[in-house]
Amino acid sequence: MKNKTFKPLMFRNHPFFFIFTLFLCLTGIGFLIFAIWWLKCYSHRLNVKEYSIELETGILSKHENEIAYSDIKNIVVRQSFIQRIFGVGYIGISSAGQDEIEIEIYGIENPSELKDFIYSQRDI
Repeated sequence: MKNKTFKPLMFRNHPFFFIFTLFLCLTGIGFLIFAIWWLKCYSHRLNVKEYSIELETGILSKHENEIAYSDIKNIVVRQSFIQRIFGVGYIGISSAGQDEIEIEIYGIENPSELKDFIYSQRDI
């Protein structure tokens, strides 16, 4: 899983909201909601590299936050019942230098597997 990029998933992260927004497309407002939602998902990327993990946000302006595997102190994974069914969830990563979560992203595919991979890289 070296040098892999993860992006939030729209349908699998919020399937009921996705279907509701499809119905709103009949009125026209659903297209606006989809556009904003898509831009939000498109603008977040979690890059898993050989020695670090990096969160990139933004389309026109960019913000990057990178943590080396050796500096990772804590990884939080949260999944609702529906998210567990669809295999997506939230992952938050904090480093030894900070008290709060530095990298957090919602709607990532298989967050528990990603957490296990990060811990395995940290121990190398």
